[in-house]
Amino acid sequence: MAKLDEVLKELSELLKIDSFSKNENGLYHLSIDDDIQLQFFESLQTNELIVLCDTVQTPDAENDGRFLRALLRANYRWHFSAGGSFGLNPNSNMVEFCLRESLNEMTAEKLNTIFESVMAAIMTIRNELRTLPDSRPDIPPEDLIERIMNAAEDSDQYIQA
Repeated sequence: MAKLDEVLKELSELLKIDSFSKNENGLYHLSIDDDIQLQFFESLQTNELIVLCDTVQTPDAENDGRFLRALLRANYRWHFSAGGSFGLNPNSNMVEFCLRESLNEMTAEKLNTIFESVMAAIMTIRNELRTLPDSRPDIPPEDLIERIMNAAEDSDQYIQA
């Protein structure tokens, strides 16, 4: 049994949920409130957990500059994104979150914390970036990133409570 399979079995017992299942391609899927769809798998070559999630559609070309600048600045603060990064998926034009985490010392508790941190980062960036082009043209990118960082700190406090 692969390391991720073992950890997920322990996590499902810890959370008292049905076991996680994977598709024919080896991808696990986790749906949170029907809004966040995490896909994750184990890289057997690198012994890493890979977590992927589409977060938000990029805006029209007129607003690309502000949007991408805000996204890059959020990426710069890697602690906000639980160590993952946000990037543009060239196939879907979606901002995708990607996280790579070693499975060497992975436990169910650590994986649960990772999932909570990832969800908080995704929800925060979604809330801020979805509204940037339309209802927040007056907020400079620097203020947007400060708002994202503050929201991330609030999320961290909520998760730790």
